[in-house]
Amino acid sequence: MKRPPHFHRFLFLDNATPAVGYADYGAGIQVLRFSSALRATRGSYHHVNQQPPRITEHPIDTTVARHEPATLNCHAVGEPEPTITWYKDGQILRTAPQDARSHRVLLPAGNLFFLRVAQSRKESDAGVYWCEASNALGKARSRNATLVVAGKEIFCSIQ
Repeated sequence: MKRPPHFHRFLFLDNATPAVGYADYGAGIQVLRFSSALRATRGSYHHVNQQPPRITEHPIDTTVARHEPATLNCHAVGEPEPTITWYKDGQILRTAPQDARSHRVLLPAGNLFFLRVAQSRKESDAGVYWCEASNALGKARSRNATLVVAGKEIFCSIQ
Protein backbone atom coordinates (compact mmCIF):
# COMPACT_ATOMS: atom_id res chain seq x y z
CA MET A 1 0.00 0.00 0.00
CA LYS A 2 1.49 3.30 -1.06
CA ARG A 3 1.09 6.18 1.43
CA PRO A 4 1.43 9.90 0.73
CA PRO A 5 4.78 11.39 1.91
CA HIS A 6 3.17 13.22 4.87
CA PHE A 7 2.11 9.90 6.43
CA HIS A 8 4.43 7.94 8.75
CA ARG A 9 4.10 4.59 10.47
CA PHE A 10 4.37 4.42 14.30
CA LEU A 11 4.21 1.82 17.05
CA PHE A 12 2.27 2.99 20.11
CA LEU A 13 1.83 1.60 23.57
CA ASP A 14 -1.46 2.93 24.89
CA ASN A 15 -2.13 1.55 28.40
CA ALA A 16 0.07 -1.44 27.48
CA THR A 17 -2.01 -2.13 24.34
CA PRO A 18 0.16 -2.33 21.23
CA ALA A 19 -1.01 -0.36 18.24
CA VAL A 20 0.15 0.32 14.73
CA GLY A 21 -0.97 3.48 13.00
CA TYR A 22 -0.30 6.19 10.50
CA ALA A 23 0.23 9.82 11.33
CA ASP A 24 -1.14 12.69 9.32
CA TYR A 25 0.57 15.84 10.61
CA GLY A 26 -2.27 18.01 9.36
CA ALA A 27 -5.04 16.27 11.27
CA GLY A 28 -3.39 14.80 14.34
CA ILE A 29 -2.46 11.14 14.58
CA GLN A 30 -4.79 8.47 13.26
CA VAL A 31 -4.18 5.12 14.90
CA LEU A 32 -5.31 1.54 14.51
CA ARG A 33 -5.44 0.04 18.02
CA PHE A 34 -5.66 -3.69 18.61
CA SER A 35 -7.68 -4.93 21.56
CA SER A 36 -7.05 -8.19 23.38
CA ALA A 37 -9.47 -9.81 20.92
CA LEU A 38 -7.23 -8.50 18.10
CA ARG A 39 -9.98 -6.35 16.60
CA ALA A 40 -8.83 -3.06 15.13
CA THR A 41 -10.45 0.17 16.33
CA ARG A 42 -9.70 3.68 15.17
CA GLY A 43 -8.67 6.49 17.48
CA SER A 44 -7.18 9.93 17.24
CA TYR A 45 -4.17 10.85 19.37
CA HIS A 46 -2.08 13.97 19.69
CA HIS A 47 1.59 14.11 20.48
CA VAL A 48 2.38 14.55 24.18
CA ASN A 49 5.77 15.92 25.21
CA GLN A 50 7.20 13.57 27.79
CA GLN A 51 9.50 15.15 30.36
CA PRO A 52 11.53 13.80 33.27
CA PRO A 53 10.46 14.99 36.73
CA ARG A 54 11.52 18.39 38.04
CA ILE A 55 10.99 19.56 41.63
CA THR A 56 9.16 22.92 41.61
CA GLU A 57 8.72 23.32 45.37
CA HIS A 58 11.28 21.98 47.83
CA PRO A 59 10.57 21.22 51.50
CA ILE A 60 11.99 23.76 53.95
CA ASP A 61 13.38 23.51 57.49
CA THR A 62 10.50 23.46 59.95
CA THR A 63 10.16 23.66 63.72
CA VAL A 64 6.90 22.41 65.20
CA ALA A 65 5.63 21.79 68.73
CA ARG A 66 5.22 18.19 69.86
CA HIS A 67 1.75 16.71 69.13
CA GLU A 68 0.92 19.55 66.67
CA PRO A 69 0.21 18.99 62.94
CA ALA A 70 2.83 19.87 60.33
CA THR A 71 3.29 19.78 56.56
CA LEU A 72 6.44 19.43 54.46
CA ASN A 73 5.82 20.56 50.89
CA CYS A 74 7.04 18.86 47.74
CA HIS A 75 5.68 19.60 44.29
CA ALA A 76 7.01 18.22 41.01
CA VAL A 77 6.15 18.40 37.34
CA GLY A 78 6.83 15.96 34.52
CA GLU A 79 5.08 13.86 31.89
CA PRO A 80 3.98 11.27 32.73
CA GLU A 81 3.01 12.75 36.11
CA PRO A 82 5.70 11.93 38.67
CA THR A 83 5.16 9.80 41.75
CA ILE A 84 6.43 11.32 45.02
CA THR A 85 8.34 9.25 47.59
CA TRP A 86 9.49 10.72 50.92
CA TYR A 87 12.68 9.85 52.81
CA LYS A 88 13.65 10.46 56.43
CA ASP A 89 17.29 10.15 57.48
CA GLY A 90 18.06 8.14 54.33
CA GLN A 91 15.21 5.62 54.68
CA ILE A 92 11.98 5.43 52.70
CA LEU A 93 9.21 6.82 54.87
CA ARG A 94 6.10 4.70 55.34
CA THR A 95 2.86 6.65 55.32
CA ALA A 96 -0.84 5.87 55.61
CA PRO A 97 -2.40 3.86 54.01
CA GLN A 98 0.78 1.73 53.50
CA ASP A 99 1.10 1.65 57.28
CA ALA A 100 -2.33 1.79 58.91
CA ARG A 101 -0.78 2.93 62.21
CA SER A 102 1.09 5.84 60.65
CA HIS A 103 0.32 9.42 61.64
CA ARG A 104 1.97 10.61 58.40
CA VAL A 105 -0.09 11.01 55.21
CA LEU A 106 1.12 11.55 51.66
CA LEU A 107 -1.27 14.13 50.19
CA PRO A 108 -2.29 13.92 46.49
CA ALA A 109 -0.11 16.89 45.47
CA GLY A 110 2.95 15.23 47.06
CA ASN A 111 3.07 17.05 50.40
CA LEU A 112 3.84 15.11 53.57
CA PHE A 113 1.28 15.82 56.31
CA PHE A 114 1.82 14.89 59.96
CA LEU A 115 -1.45 14.49 61.88
CA ARG A 116 0.57 15.10 65.05
CA VAL A 117 4.33 15.36 65.32
CA ALA A 118 5.79 12.65 67.54
CA GLN A 119 8.71 13.00 69.94
CA SER A 120 9.18 10.18 72.42
CA ARG A 121 11.66 7.47 73.36
CA LYS A 122 9.90 5.04 70.98
CA GLU A 123 9.32 7.34 68.03
CA SER A 124 10.54 10.70 66.80
CA ASP A 125 9.64 12.67 63.69
CA ALA A 126 12.68 14.92 64.13
CA GLY A 127 15.16 14.37 61.31
CA VAL A 128 16.27 15.21 57.80
CA TYR A 129 13.63 14.77 55.09
CA TRP A 130 13.61 14.98 51.32
CA CYS A 131 11.28 13.94 48.53
CA GLU A 132 11.99 12.17 45.29
CA ALA A 133 9.85 12.55 42.17
CA SER A 134 10.04 9.73 39.63
CA ASN A 135 8.47 8.73 36.34
CA ALA A 136 9.45 6.51 33.41
CA LEU A 137 11.99 9.10 32.23
CA GLY A 138 13.94 9.56 35.48
CA LYS A 139 14.13 10.84 39.03
CA ALA A 140 14.61 14.19 40.75
CA ARG A 141 15.54 14.71 44.39
CA SER A 142 14.60 17.74 46.47
CA ARG A 143 16.85 19.66 48.81
CA ASN A 144 17.05 18.42 52.40
CA ALA A 145 14.74 19.87 55.04
CA THR A 146 15.23 19.43 58.79
CA LEU A 147 12.19 18.91 60.98
CA VAL A 148 12.78 19.97 64.58
CA VAL A 149 10.29 18.94 67.26
CA ALA A 150 10.10 21.58 69.97
CA GLY A 151 9.30 20.25 73.43
CA LYS A 152 7.58 22.13 76.20
CA GLU A 153 9.95 24.16 78.26
CA ILE A 154 9.24 24.73 81.94
CA PHE A 155 10.34 28.01 83.36
CA CYS A 156 10.52 28.66 87.07
CA SER A 157 11.91 31.49 89.02
CA ILE A 158 14.06 31.01 92.07
CA GLN A 159 13.64 33.58 94.78
